[in-house]
Amino acid sequence: MIFLEEVGIAKDIYQNAKMGVLGIDEVIYKVKNKKLLKEISKEKKGYDNVCEMCKHFLERKKEEVPEPNMMAKMGSEFLTQMKLFKDDSDKIIIDMMIKGTEKSLTIMENKKEEAKDCNMKINKIINNMLNVLNESLTNLKKIYKFYFFEN
Repeated sequence: MIFLEEVGIAKDIYQNAKMGVLGIDEVIYKVKNKKLLKEISKEKKGYDNVCEMCKHFLERKKEEVPEPNMMAKMGSEFLTQMKLFKDDSDKIIIDMMIKGTEKSLTIMENKKEEAKDCNMKINKIINNMLNVLNESLTNLKKIYKFYFFEN
């Protein structure tokens, strides 16, 4: 049973990180603030690293690496475009990034609880993702506060 749990968790984390990459790709070209651009790029690299860890884990288990389904991708892209249609300012982008990161943190904290009996590799992947998310959330909030003090 643990094997199936580990594979399921790895697939879920992969899809979560991949959606993070796709979400960043949808907004990064609109970012004007250099600090925000640097942070978002760093977060994307963190997600890419987690994707590689999951991919490697799944391939070693001879499991398929799942791509996010088309409906999830289209839904995310549609929501992003709608939010940025009237106002594509850095303020809106930071807000979206903070909310997305917080949502992913909640998901990963639940995965960590699910994985308490799983092997060290899965827990390493979860901890890596949690580190990426926590660091990014802290930095995004700092940039957000600084953004308001500037204006």
